[in-house]
Amino acid sequence: MSTGRATLLLNSAAYVRMRFGEDGHKQVLKAQPQLGFSFSGSLPQGARIPVEHVVLYMETARALLAPEESGFFRDLGRFAAEQDRQGGLGHMVLDRDTLVRMLRTLWRAYFDTGSFEVLEKEERSFTARVADFAGHPALCERISGVADAHFKDASVEHVRCVFRGDSSCDWSLRW
Repeated sequence: MSTGRATLLLNSAAYVRMRFGEDGHKQVLKAQPQLGFSFSGSLPQGARIPVEHVVLYMETARALLAPEESGFFRDLGRFAAEQDRQGGLGHMVLDRDTLVRMLRTLWRAYFDTGSFEVLEKEERSFTARVADFAGHPALCERISGVADAHFKDASVEHVRCVFRGDSSCDWSLRW
């Protein structure tokens, strides 16, 4: 079972609270009571939690609160990236060059499985790959949103996806 940094879940909940209020967050927890333990007491941002809990929270929030909103997970990713920029990992995302250099380290800070690598880097573009990660389409969209937020002037396209039958998930970024 893959684990992820608790920040993934905490930022998801912060997004839901920001958009739908505390009642929206409570609706998600009521629908998925097994997630309640993650929010009882103080969950440190660096703690590890099952990635499945993050996906369950995100999917339940969308199903209950924004069922017609196709960009929900991507918007959540943009929000989460901005939250993280202000947090402890902000020094890794100060500028485009630092961020590209730190992508592998950032992946490891968030996930304990899989790999993230830059495949091709040119002056105004690069292609990145996530491999060997049992993710989920909602996470792919969230990652696209994170890339949108960190590379504000770039076009971000999820060009390959394991959930569309490809062997890896690849993103192409151009600016």
